[in-house]
Amino acid sequence: MKRYLAITAIIITTAFWGVSYTSTIIALGALSPVQVGLVRFGLVAILWHFLVGKRKSIEKKDWPRLFLAGMIGIPLYYCFENIGLSYTSASSGSLIIATIPGLNLLAGRIIWKERYPAFQLLGVFLSIIGVFLIIFSQASTAGEDSILGNILILGSALSWVAFIRLNQPLTEKYASLTLIYWQSLIGGLSFALFSLIEGKWANFHVSNLNGEVILHLAILTLLCSGAAYLFYFFAQSELGPTVTTTYLNLIPVFGVLTGILVLGEELAFAQLIGGLIVIIGIYLVTKEHQNKVIRDASKTI
Repeated sequence: MKRYLAITAIIITTAFWGVSYTSTIIALGALSPVQVGLVRFGLVAILWHFLVGKRKSIEKKDWPRLFLAGMIGIPLYYCFENIGLSYTSASSGSLIIATIPGLNLLAGRIIWKERYPAFQLLGVFLSIIGVFLIIFSQASTAGEDSILGNILILGSALSWVAFIRLNQPLTEKYASLTLIYWQSLIGGLSFALFSLIEGKWANFHVSNLNGEVILHLAILTLLCSGAAYLFYFFAQSELGPTVTTTYLNLIPVFGVLTGILVLGEELAFAQLIGGLIVIIGIYLVTKEHQNKVIRDASKTI
């Protein structure tokens, strides 16, 4: 029974994270990319404060790594993503973000000399081809700004790879919810500072926050950054990291469907082909054999 609940939980999680691209685009109609980040992570830091309760303290020597990982994994990642979604579609954004497992494997191979089975390297190669198709095919229908947006989304994917590598030693030492709390707090405070520097609050009008925008800000905060993480960690504890990671391939499926149904987006043929290539590539990367990586050097930064 628990296994079925875990499978349901991870599918719901991927749906929330897939929907987040559409919700971000709608929120960007009323707020700047930095303001969206502030609302999302300012509120979620408060949410985690009450949910996590008593938190394990962080050792002094781990604070530099925790802080750097938090800055890369939240402010940098979401600045790239939110700004990128100002120029590109939810469909393209979700498909590009889906390459994170492949990019992580590629970083391990190039930087840390990790060795992987040939089919996983083929998966990385296919993912890269798919991303290039997505990035440049959209320009013919949406203009050159879409290329900039897609490149920024790719920047967010690379940021998440750095975050994974930096965070790995911390995940082996601290509970996941403890790390999420502190890094969400770092993200929320960083976005607060960035929004003051940006200086766009003077032009903000409460009337911009209509029901639709408020709904999607709530989705981003309560579902995508709140419930989704709780469901994800429950699923991971029951199914293991390999199976859980494989289910994450559903994120671009939900991302594309939501973009089409809610925003009326259309996929160019080359984008569709690129997306299919990405999904096939990520399937190869995240097959069960991924736990059998032979490492020649440390896997972390």
